Amino acid sequence: MILASIVMSRKLFYISFCISFGLTALLCIITNQPLVFGPANYSPGSFIVFGLLIACLCFSLVFVNLPFLRYIKEGVAPNARDDGFYIILTLLVLQGITLLTGYLESSFTKPDGGDLLYYYKGVTNSHIYIITGNLTTIIVASSYAKEQVRLKKEVDTIFDFDKEKVEE
Repeated sequence: MILASIVMSRKLFYISFCISFGLTALLCIITNQPLVFGPANYSPGSFIVFGLLIACLCFSLVFVNLPFLRYIKEGVAPNARDDGFYIILTLLVLQGITLLTGYLESSFTKPDGGDLLYYYKGVTNSHIYIITGNLTTIIVASSYAKEQVRLKKEVDTIFDFDKEKVEE
């Protein structure tokens, strides 16, 4: 069970990294937006920094957020539909983090203080990050939910076999 969970998390990390990295880089290049910092620069160093940023975001999605939400689900809403629960809550967490980081960045860079909607107002490549982040979140959260259902069925099957052995 633990090994299957680790394998699943690694697979989801690679999927989320490939979707985020590929789609965001492609959209940034097409729209001539910077990968991370302006001005637009597509050197190998920019792709390395961009890859590290995307890897950190994907790591926090797969190895921090989703297991935390699984823990919350088991305690608060164990009978909730898995895919809807994970997709909605992960999107809410993502929007909250976007608001918070936008506020923090704007409070350090703008003389008139912080703005919660800073990234939503279209600061350079922020809309690209928001769109690809939401898409990645939906895909990964639904895949995670399907794997959780599959793992739960496997565990239930194992325990059913144990019950049959005891009854014999």
